[in-house]
Amino acid sequence: GKVVDDDTGVPQTTTTTTTPGTPGTTVVRKTGLIIPWYIYPDNAMSGGDVVLNAFLAERALHPDVDVQVIVNPDNGAGWATDPNYQAFINTLRANNCTTLAYIPTTYTNRPIRSVKDEVIRWGDLYQGLDGIFYDEAASTDTSGTIAYYQEIVAYAHAMGYSPVCINAGMAVP
Repeated sequence: GKVVDDDTGVPQTTTTTTTPGTPGTTVVRKTGLIIPWYIYPDNAMSGGDVVLNAFLAERALHPDVDVQVIVNPDNGAGWATDPNYQAFINTLRANNCTTLAYIPTTYTNRPIRSVKDEVIRWGDLYQGLDGIFYDEAASTDTSGTIAYYQEIVAYAHAMGYSPVCINAGMAVP
C-alpha cells in the first residue's frame, strides 16, 4: 500500500510481512533517487561547482532520502584518475550519497573480461565507490543474457561493490 511519511509528506511504499508467532508488521521503504550525474564536476576540489553545491543544499533538506549517484568520467572509468572526480566522490559520500560506478555492457556485446577489467580499473583509479551501475543492458530474456549479467553482477559483489544495478533503459520481460 501507499502511505505518506508524516515528517516529509513524501509518499512511501509499505510492505506487510508476518513472522510465525507475531502479528503482521508494516515495513516502510523510503522513496529514493538514482541520479545519473553525466556532467563534469567542475571545481569539485575547491568546492566551487555551482551545480554540485545546489544539489548538496537540496540534499541537506532531505537527509533521509536514499540517493544513489552514478559517476561517469569517460563513458566508464576512463584511463587516468581525475582529481575533480575523486573530490566529487568524496563529497557525495560525505553527504550520505551512495556512489555508483558507470559501466556500459553494450547489450552483452561487450566481452565479460572487458567488463570485469573495468570493474578493476574503477577500483584502481577511484577510492570510495560503493556500487556499480551496469548500463546498456540487453532486454532479451535468453539463457546467454541471464548468464552474462549473473556473472558480472557476482563479480562486482565479489569485488566488494554494493549495490549493483542493471539498466536496460526499457521494459524487460
